Amino acid sequence: MLTRKAVCIRRVIQSVENRVFFMVLAGLALSTLWTGLMADDYYLAIRVLAPSLLPDIHDASLFGMFSVSDGQADTNRYLVEQGLMPWWTSSQFHFQMWRPLAELSHWLDFSLWPQQPLLMHLHQLIWVLLFFWAAYRFLVSLSGDTRVGMLAFVLFAVSANHGQTIAWLASRNTLMATALGVAALLLHVKSRQPAGFATGYRVGALLAFALALLASEYGLSAGAWLFAWTFTLDRGTLLRRVLRLAPYGLVMMLWASVYVYWNHGVAASEYYSDPVRAPGQYGVALLEAVPTIVFNSILHVPAGLLGSAKLGQPGWWVALACCGGFLYLLWDSLQRPAQRFLLLGSALCMLPIAAGPGGPRTLAFVSLGMTPLVAGLILQWVGTSMGQRGQRPMAGILLWPVLIFTLLSLATLPTVSVLYRQHDRDNVAQPARQLPVTAADTERAVVLINPNSVFYAIFYPLARAYQGLPNPRAFYPLASGDRLMSLQRDGENSFLLSPEGGFLLEPAAYFMRSREEAFTVGQTFEFDGMTVAILSLLEDGRPATARFVFDLPLESGQIRLLHCADHRFLPLQVPPVGVTIQLAPCGE
Repeated sequence: MLTRKAVCIRRVIQSVENRVFFMVLAGLALSTLWTGLMADDYYLAIRVLAPSLLPDIHDASLFGMFSVSDGQADTNRYLVEQGLMPWWTSSQFHFQMWRPLAELSHWLDFSLWPQQPLLMHLHQLIWVLLFFWAAYRFLVSLSGDTRVGMLAFVLFAVSANHGQTIAWLASRNTLMATALGVAALLLHVKSRQPAGFATGYRVGALLAFALALLASEYGLSAGAWLFAWTFTLDRGTLLRRVLRLAPYGLVMMLWASVYVYWNHGVAASEYYSDPVRAPGQYGVALLEAVPTIVFNSILHVPAGLLGSAKLGQPGWWVALACCGGFLYLLWDSLQRPAQRFLLLGSALCMLPIAAGPGGPRTLAFVSLGMTPLVAGLILQWVGTSMGQRGQRPMAGILLWPVLIFTLLSLATLPTVSVLYRQHDRDNVAQPARQLPVTAADTERAVVLINPNSVFYAIFYPLARAYQGLPNPRAFYPLASGDRLMSLQRDGENSFLLSPEGGFLLEPAAYFMRSREEAFTVGQTFEFDGMTVAILSLLEDGRPATARFVFDLPLESGQIRLLHCADHRFLPLQVPPVGVTIQLAPCGE
């Protein structure tokens, strides 16, 4: 007699067989149509609608949509002066991604319907459809068991890992790279079957692989799956199997040559590690990433929710323990080639992911291997084939949370859509629109003493340009104002600022500066009309107090000082020289 768990799992599989699940998935995906724009979306928009606001970076990009800085000091100074980067940005900060196919898709959006985000998300849903179609074909045909593949597709499709990828326009490159990369693998597998048209399938596979790389650097993970399939499931001698991969290697080399020649890549950022230029940093990032990636791919929740996921911290140890239990349960099944293929492919996909910022939206390729492995364990667990001592209790400890979080993940897309829309309204679009900046300020410097978040404040100029509003000559957000800070007027044209807890409290603050580039007392940063000097540091090396010196007196009328109170920006009543005032948190 089937257990209640077995009956429920069988009904889930039947919902895929009779296509009911696909209708549910379509309804969930449609909820993202009203998400609107958020954060990086404004950068994509301005590259098309008002490109003169952004630096002109010469590389292999079509429109420079994913090229923020070429690593030149003058470029980074310009970004800071326009309010597009915080004042502590490294002079060597470099961010240039080569994603021409993704760029073309965004160019179409902002050229055809620039003020209609709903139509942009409708365009996004085309790629969502291809993303899920490719995943379904992969899982059903390559999981080794159709029932396992169908259950795996449910786990994959509703995973919270894809919420940001689907609902955020700027993540479209991940959807495109995954759909095209999986298509490349499926066509390559088809070319190895006895049926005809092998040459056509091989050409199609090469083209899909090249397009995946042109969509995003995450397309490299398609190469990892091609390698895994070749060395676990393909037929023939080792030499012949390696030679079949040679065309893909050539495509990858051509892509890498363009990438290097045109200076694409990231440097001086805490979020990215270059395995060639900084192998030590990359090695640490890989050790940190592997357990947390496996944990997230299995449970659909970030390991960091249990504590820091940094190397050796509580969240990392929990994730590592989860990996160990998972491998123990899988060990016997790894005798089957299909299982080895899934595990090897997932493991190799972690190599390119570890070089980037990670996060759930980068896990699609990994989840393609992890979800069928988990689905196979679930079917064993609800059946009678998991008989070794200790396996069934351990499976319950691991798999009950999987089922619970999978059920909760059904609400991910509608929830993310609402949260992202509200987040953009509260943190970017509305604050940018409500800034008391007029056409008269285009010749002045506007200084935001305490925006709620410096990271979100750097999108204000972009959001204002998108809304057709004027921007000042220079725009300087100084410190995140979600806490009390002290402002001491120490001169006619200067003041000291001491935020409670110091500067750079937001993790995203290190996107533009690596922690390896330490601050020093007396260090200065010079910009148009403003110089910043570090006066003191906290124990962790972050600035505690900084002095902001302007070229003109604060009362000259050429400098507008704004402070945030009750989430509104108001002119700051500048205190007399020698007087110290306290600025309440932005929300008070």
